[in-house]
Amino acid sequence: MAKFNIEVDLDWLGEDGNLDNILKDEVIGSITSRISSDAMKDIATKVNTLIDQKVTAMTDLKLAEVLEDFLNKPRTITDRWGDIKQANVTVLDLMKASCDNFMDEMVDSNGKRSDYKAKSRLDWLIEKHIDSSLKRSIEQAALEVKKGLQTYIDTTLKNQIGENVAKVIGIDNISKRL
Repeated sequence: MAKFNIEVDLDWLGEDGNLDNILKDEVIGSITSRISSDAMKDIATKVNTLIDQKVTAMTDLKLAEVLEDFLNKPRTITDRWGDIKQANVTVLDLMKASCDNFMDEMVDSNGKRSDYKAKSRLDWLIEKHIDSSLKRSIEQAALEVKKGLQTYIDTTLKNQIGENVAKVIGIDNISKRL
């Protein structure tokens, strides 16, 4: 076994200083500063998260209140001269009426506004949806029938053709002669 002797010269250690106490104080100081630094980071992160949640909740609540007030507060509609056209009507009522007017508007076969050979936009949308659904269903059914016919041709008809060709050629007679 090898033996090492280490000699350390501690100039910074005063004559009245105790090495154990100084090392203990340094270790405790380092650990507490590291723990307090990590704790401060954790606290800052948690505080930021709580602040974000609270601000988001308050913003959502205030926005909902403003939107509710905007949509449901009775208003008076006037023309450009200030004459009252409608009184005590809400924005929500106006939106409903606008949607109703849009859906009841007369359109042509392309969905464009028209009075000639016209039907309501709602009827046009329903017909368009039904037509596209039927077209998709018919295409799918035709594809399934085509696959079924191909399978039938591949199996049944090939077997029947093989038997008929065998009869024409006379394979039974040839095999009996062997």
